[in-house]
Order: sequence, then C-alpha cells, then structure tokens
Amino acid sequence: MLSLSSLFEMDYVATAPADVSDGLLRYRSLLEGDSQFVRAMRAQGYQHVYAHPGAFDWLGCDPTLADVCIEPRTDSLRLSEVDRTIAEMTPLQLLTSQTLLPYTDPVYVADQARQARTDAPQLVVGHILSPHGPYRYTDSCALRETFVEAAALDADGRKAAYLQDVICTDALTLQAVRSIVLRDPDAVIVVLSDHGSNFEIEGPTQAAWTEAGIVERFGVLDAVRAPGCDLPEERGVLVNLLRRVQACLDGTEPDLLPDRAFTWWEENPLGLEELPDAAARLQHPQR
Repeated sequence: MLSLSSLFEMDYVATAPADVSDGLLRYRSLLEGDSQFVRAMRAQGYQHVYAHPGAFDWLGCDPTLADVCIEPRTDSLRLSEVDRTIAEMTPLQLLTSQTLLPYTDPVYVADQARQARTDAPQLVVGHILSPHGPYRYTDSCALRETFVEAAALDADGRKAAYLQDVICTDALTLQAVRSIVLRDPDAVIVVLSDHGSNFEIEGPTQAAWTEAGIVERFGVLDAVRAPGCDLPEERGVLVNLLRRVQACLDGTEPDLLPDRAFTWWEENPLGLEELPDAAARLQHPQR
C-alpha cells in the first residue's frame, strides 16, 4: 500500500509513525486514481482505465476515479476477501478451499483495455496479484484447479510455487507487451512490482533482517519501455519512477526526490521504520 501510494502520488506519503497511526487504508484512493500522476494524465486528455486484481476489497475500482473499471476474470467463484474469511468459519470452508478466487492477468487486462478504447489515449493501470499468493499456475502455466495458499506449503514448496507463478506471469506479461506494441508502437509501458519477496526475512522489524533479506524485500522489478526517452538504467526507488516518465512525456528534466525506503507492519500500527542509508544500500533496487 505504501509503495504504490508513493509511486502514483510521486511523493513519500508516510515518513513518520503518525502518518500510519490509523492504518494504510487511508491511502487506497491514491491507488484507485486520486493521485498526482493520474490527475496530470487525465488533464492531458488521457482516459484512465483501472483493472483491480480481485481478492482484496481495498483494491477495488472506484468509478468516480476511473473512466473505465476492468473487473477481474469471472471464471471463478467471486468471493471477496471479507466474504471468504466469513465463509471459512462456516461449513462452507470446504467449498471455498476448492474454488478459484477472482483474478486478472496481463493479457486479460490488455485485451479488456483495448475493447474499452475510445479516440482518447489511455492510461491503463493493471494490478496483477501474481506471483503473490495464492499460487495460480501449473508447470504448463495453466490455471490450477484449486489455487494454493502459501500457508498450506512448507518453505521449499512455497519457493517452488512462487517461482512457477513468476515464470508464468513473466510469459503473460511479455505476451501483453507485444500485443500492445503491435497496435501502438509508441506506447509507454511500465512493468513493476510493489515490493520483493520475503523468503530471507526473519521477524517483523528491520533490526532482525540480514542484508540479503533487505535486498530481497526492497529489490523490485522495474522495466520501462519509453520510445524517445533516455531513462537511466539505474533509476533508484519507485517514488521517482513516474516522475521520470512524466518528465520524459513532457520533454523536461525530472525533479527527483532523495532515495528513501520504509517498512510498515500491520501488527504494529505505529511501526513505520525507515531504512538507514537507503541510497547506498539499495543501489540497484530494480535488480
């Protein structure tokens, strides 16, 4: 929530414990479209298309903030996060464990956005939950008959399932990118993750993390296709990514913020921590 909020607002939204004292849901509108970047693009005539991933209620689409809402795929039982939690406390638990949750994938989002296209250019924001659990794909990249929750696997099983979903999501992403470029050779495409995995993380505070754990958790995927723009290979933290993209589109020099990095844990509402020496320790965050 903090990562994507800062990305779209193009600024650090929480830098002190008081900023998260009532949780992170206060920032959900920034993800849905009430952000500096989306407002700037809409002011230039862009149609804002938002595809939410399903599963999490707080990532839904607000029709007052998006011109087009892309709903998750419906070839599954549509249970919200709240409904599913309630169902799991009833005899329906067996039913919910054997069903698919709502989901999206990059090819689906690109296709749905194309169908919604008008004469206006599009800003498409597609939130893909994979490879975040529950894990969805078999080794042939077909959907599992039953999505697998991470908690149901041991450490080796979770790593294997995560890797499989990375491989399949990567393939679907490349397929979506090719289809977009085929229709619009000048399209600007940004592919990124909001955080890294957490296989090396021990404990809820940074003090318990090894350097390998810090690099893993803060090391995000960051791939940009921007014809005509000379973006540096090492772009720093995500808060500056859309500042660079917007400056590229405007033909100006980006006004960059210093590299900072934060963690927040739901178990400790005031537990916002800043990573010391972030600029030096995260020299290659997109790796």
